[in-house]
Amino acid sequence: MSTEKNGFLTEKKRFLEDILSLNSSNMEMREVFEARENMLQMQILELQTLLRDEANSKNLLLQQNENLDRLVKSIEEEKKTDDINLEVTAKEWKLQIGQVAALVKAHERKPWNVRKG
Repeated sequence: MSTEKNGFLTEKKRFLEDILSLNSSNMEMREVFEARENMLQMQILELQTLLRDEANSKNLLLQQNENLDRLVKSIEEEKKTDDINLEVTAKEWKLQIGQVAALVKAHERKPWNVRKG
């Protein structure tokens, strides 16, 4: 019986060692998984922050783009107005030049402007 008992105790001791080894491995794996989970959580938080920053940047760029669009439209409208004003001014000048030319011609035709030669 002593041999059977020794064999049983040896096997029991080996099983206990295996259980302790498995428990130790499980604890190590749990620590590794917890560390990995913490690292992933930090990465998620960083990515959320980056995403939020990018969304803010996008909104800012969209606002700037809208402002630039309004500015361009305003400048285009001013150009149209300036072109119209320039055209009106040019017509007025041509009319005035024509009137001045007519006055000069009329003045030159007066009898007192006749040159004696």
